Amino acid sequence: MQIIQMKSLLGAEVLGIDVGATISIMDQALLKQALSDHLTLLLRGQNLVPVDKHIRFAQAFGSLGKIANNLLGIGPRSFQPKDIPDSVSVISNIKVNAKGIGSLGD
Repeated sequence: MQIIQMKSLLGAEVLGIDVGATISIMDQALLKQALSDHLTLLLRGQNLVPVDKHIRFAQAFGSLGKIANNLLGIGPRSFQPKDIPDSVSVISNIKVNAKGIGSLGD
């Protein structure tokens, strides 16, 4: 796994990891440190379907809580697929049937 700082003020790209596979304890620690250091991680070309892969990857960073919409009483996000639990926030520019699957739909 490689973590490369992006040219912008924050963020790093993570290369050489399949987040749908089991992530070693060492790689989990590296990912946590990279997130702490860079605040945003870019992982290109990943497939987090079925949703249990998404959840397993998110748990590499710690226990899952509720996303802000639910904490604020706004309720679930309308664009988020129904099979995604309310503890996972999807940030994606991918569209399915012309509808965004995440909070960056456009």
